[in-house]
Amino acid sequence: CFWSGTMQFYNCDFEKARNSIRRTLDINIAAKSPWGIATLKALLAFFYHYYTGELNSFKQLSSEALNAAKESGDPVSKSISHTAYGYVCYAKSRHLEDAINHLREGKDLSERIGFYVWAGIAWTGLADTYFEKAEYRKSRDCYDQLSRSMKQARSNPSFVRFADLGIARCDVTLGKRDVELPCLREVAEKNRIRLAEGWICNFLGEILLNLG
Repeated sequence: CFWSGTMQFYNCDFEKARNSIRRTLDINIAAKSPWGIATLKALLAFFYHYYTGELNSFKQLSSEALNAAKESGDPVSKSISHTAYGYVCYAKSRHLEDAINHLREGKDLSERIGFYVWAGIAWTGLADTYFEKAEYRKSRDCYDQLSRSMKQARSNPSFVRFADLGIARCDVTLGKRDVELPCLREVAEKNRIRLAEGWICNFLGEILLNLG
């Protein structure tokens, strides 16, 4: 159920992903697994409520997950829950410093236990948050770390290419003009994850607008 939900999430089948993760959560509730309950609540919040724009529900469920993860003391559930709550603060936009604090905590926990895929998700959130704060060099560094995390995990090559596009967006925003556009368009052509399509098109659009 968990892996079905994950693949449905990557394919933007958010309703199906919600059902699969909800079923996994119910199994963990029946098994009375504190770390499992905390983890699945955070994933349900992130996979469904964040990407469908239900930010109040996202905040409530992520907060429940974070409190449960802290009580369990489990590093996996804490890494996921801190990261998810960091995205809550980013999405609310008035709490960007809180977003950075929670995302850094999620990233540090993920890297400490070798959970590099989730560290990459935290690095993505940090990159977006710093970009929102107009701290473009810090955002660029985070995209670079995202690329490193995915390479360490030997996972998601589409997200490695996406990180390269994020670096280019920061460079162009900082004034760089010698950008190889064919290479950037190739990122879009080689993407195999539907979830990344919107980000890639958005980043390419920003790059082209900044180049005039």
